Amino acid sequence: STPTDVCPQGFYCPGGSTSESKVECPLNKFCPSASQSPSNCAAGTKTLEPQRSDSSQCIECVAGTYCEEGAGETDCPVGHYCPTESREPTRCKPGTYNAL
Repeated sequence: STPTDVCPQGFYCPGGSTSESKVECPLNKFCPSASQSPSNCAAGTKTLEPQRSDSSQCIECVAGTYCEEGAGETDCPVGHYCPTESREPTRCKPGTYNAL
């Protein structure tokens, strides 16, 4: 027989899934309806909750952290700085420092 339902938004359904085996979209990813796998939030963004359905639900990472694609927040390391929506830490220039 043919498939009868589309995987709902906020979940993904790998090939061969049944409604009972749909998988919750994890943090820092989003799943529109009919997703076969989760999509990453862009670098510099994250989600606060699972089951996001659209890239517009990925929000910017706060200053003092950076967010790699689909990975969530990481604290900015000593000797670097991370403004809002940082994709990676930026090394402090010679003659400056960041002790946080």
